[in-house]
Amino acid sequence: MTDIEKLATLKAMLEETEDTGRTLSDERLAMLLEEANGDLRRAAYKGALLKSRCTGVSLPDGMTIESSRQYWLTVASVYRGNYTQIAERE
Repeated sequence: MTDIEKLATLKAMLEETEDTGRTLSDERLAMLLEEANGDLRRAAYKGALLKSRCTGVSLPDGMTIESSRQYWLTVASVYRGNYTQIAERE
């Protein structure tokens, strides 16, 4: 899979395919892929955690926009892998 294909897949995994209303830029998504050494699931996990920041808003007129935090934490849990390693004794 090429880097462009990985970026497109990561965009789809994090619902970042539309140009309007995006939370993460292409540069940030590419950085996530680089930090994850090209591992799409690990990059998606980290991206979902970034998107889980509290987004709820209470407007002065009393209107409230609900936070999508729990949704993105659930998405993160889907992509979370077991990245622990066995420690060797010397």
